[in-house]
Amino acid sequence: MGAVFSNQSVKPAEPPRGYWTRQDEEMLLRRMGFADIVAVGTLRVVSQCNRSGVPFQLTLAFRPEEQLFGELEDEEVMLRLDASSDDFQRALAVQKDLVGTRYLMFFKRKGSNELRWAFYRPTRSLLNEIRARYASLARPR
Repeated sequence: MGAVFSNQSVKPAEPPRGYWTRQDEEMLLRRMGFADIVAVGTLRVVSQCNRSGVPFQLTLAFRPEEQLFGELEDEEVMLRLDASSDDFQRALAVQKDLVGTRYLMFFKRKGSNELRWAFYRPTRSLLNEIRARYASLARPR
């Protein structure tokens, strides 16, 4: 599940949906199918740890506003990006843009207390599609 829930995509300016490739669409479907929790909420920067002036960890807090699938137990979820993460440098560069930005988050539980995640910018059409798909799964057959 590491490739599907890669703790990445911390990009405020993702390409619009019309420019998605077949792989992008398939990845969305995989994330929808394997996610334990799906929520829409905002981010804030909690901390940036530096060693000799060089950043090595960034912690963001995700506050869910709407839960579309599953349930988050906490009011905020801490997302830690280490320097080993592919998205770490990108997150550092855009961290000011992340604050207050709404995201659609897909979470996958790993073990008893670790969450893996994937972000999307929640356009109206994307949210409508996600809500409709989860609603159809919740209907009795």
